[in-house]
Amino acid sequence: MTTNKTYLLLLILTVAFGAYLRFYNLGVPSFWVDELDFVEAAKSQSTIGKPLLASGYAYPRAPLLTRSLMGVYSVFGVSEFSSRLPSALFGLLTIPLVFYIGRAWFGTRAGLFAAIFLACAPFEIGWSRACRMYALFQLLFLAGMYLFYRGFEAGDEGSGLSARQTTADAGWLRRFSTTWEINLPVLFAGGVCLILSYTSHQNAGLFLFSFLAYALAISLSVLVPRARSRRMRPRDSGKGARPVTKHIIVVVSALLLFLAASLMPQVQEFAEYAFGFEPRWAATASAQNRWRVIEFLFGAEHFPTYLLFAAGALLLVLRGSRPGLYSLMNLAAPVLMFTFLFKYRKNDYIYHVYPVVFLLAGYALSEAVGWLERHVPALQDKASVAREDGVAPAAASGPGIKSLAVLCLSIAWLPLTAGFRFAQKIPRLPDGHFNGAIYHNEWKEVAARMAGRVADDDIVISTLPFSIQYYLGRADYNLNWSNREQSRQNNFVAEDGRFIDLYSGTDIIDTKEELQQIMAEDSGWFVADTYRLNSAVYVPADIRRFIKQNMVPMFETKRQTVAVFRWQSATSDASTN
Repeated sequence: MTTNKTYLLLLILTVAFGAYLRFYNLGVPSFWVDELDFVEAAKSQSTIGKPLLASGYAYPRAPLLTRSLMGVYSVFGVSEFSSRLPSALFGLLTIPLVFYIGRAWFGTRAGLFAAIFLACAPFEIGWSRACRMYALFQLLFLAGMYLFYRGFEAGDEGSGLSARQTTADAGWLRRFSTTWEINLPVLFAGGVCLILSYTSHQNAGLFLFSFLAYALAISLSVLVPRARSRRMRPRDSGKGARPVTKHIIVVVSALLLFLAASLMPQVQEFAEYAFGFEPRWAATASAQNRWRVIEFLFGAEHFPTYLLFAAGALLLVLRGSRPGLYSLMNLAAPVLMFTFLFKYRKNDYIYHVYPVVFLLAGYALSEAVGWLERHVPALQDKASVAREDGVAPAAASGPGIKSLAVLCLSIAWLPLTAGFRFAQKIPRLPDGHFNGAIYHNEWKEVAARMAGRVADDDIVISTLPFSIQYYLGRADYNLNWSNREQSRQNNFVAEDGRFIDLYSGTDIIDTKEELQQIMAEDSGWFVADTYRLNSAVYVPADIRRFIKQNMVPMFETKRQTVAVFRWQSATSDASTN
């Protein structure tokens, strides 16, 4: 199917608007603390050839992102804008990729709708505006997910040859490919993309469960009689009738491998670790909410998109659409696993399959528009009415005038939604706001107000010493129980045997008595992000009370994301100012 000039123009406008939402004011917010991991790793990789944090701790995660940052830094230098530039580019490229996948599986109009939904989604925009691996992870995973399907189900893409076309003198590899309708080069390319996505985030490994669930569903479909509608679109017809032997082989092979692996002590130990792993920060109420991911997908931000998604999923399953079922399984497997199996939940962990929501919602909206065009005489257009000879509708090649008007009206509700209204505000938000994915703290303001006021012999303690170290140029102690647990688990100690922060390399304050001793011997500052200061997961309640009773509050930032305290040692005569 070719995309005509009208659809191409609409896609270009969508990408342009998506670019504005991702690039405008990209450098305004202060670094979110986790962004600094890649900033420091890329700087270290450039200078000494190893991705090390300020502490000297190795950070080899998502090497492709680190390499891309090195290239950007060599041209633009290190800044908030340059550090987020690769993610913004990866996020932008995902828009046409989703259009392409939607067009191939569900039609051009569905692909366009999906691209529009994704371009304006706050969750997508937020991670595209952060120096983290999620945008790269999503781009690589979606490419791998699509190519793997296209290679495995080559018959669906029109790229496979039937068994009858296999000549006796053809090589065994070609006979295998044509008999089983598998496109090996494309399948291999999909595997490469999935492996690369795994180097960005280990959640890519959940694809194995998604694909197994898909193969199992196709295998079981032979046992379920299907009522096929006479008016079914040609796009969906015939796919359930093809042989499912290869799917059964995949399921049986996977089950045998899982059974054999489950008997290995190493695998059992890893499974216990994976399903029992729970970092200290995950003790927060939000991470313990079993329904967090589902509430996110079906929350106000996604109304009414989630209704379209549900309708699209139901319609595709009833029609026996293999691409639809495959898409749905890629979303359902991680959602269900993080809901019922893993011990903590984060919305970020389904980000790689998040566009499936928009693909299926785009399909439902496209079908609704198509139904209106076929059944409402006033909307019928020679360029858009389905032909009676059973061939694909002419609308597949491009909309007519009336069809284009209906297409535009069908998304007229989008600017009225809560998600869109928030999305268009994101690029114009000042520092200290939620960007759709993460909360920024006002570290720039803190550093500007503290500059010149911190004496050389003052002590600087922080809940996030990595951040204040970057912006102020110094930090001495870490007061953050989550970071303390990480250092203990990794046995990360200094030469004197003291535990030090994995990220900043600062000494870790282990007890209230140790904090009291430091305050008695030296004067200094305590810089705390208010979220961690007020959470017992990071700062125990007794220490928080001690701080507020024995330190002088100096100031809070404009949006109250960071609080600064001052104290004087018992022997100091210095002014608190």
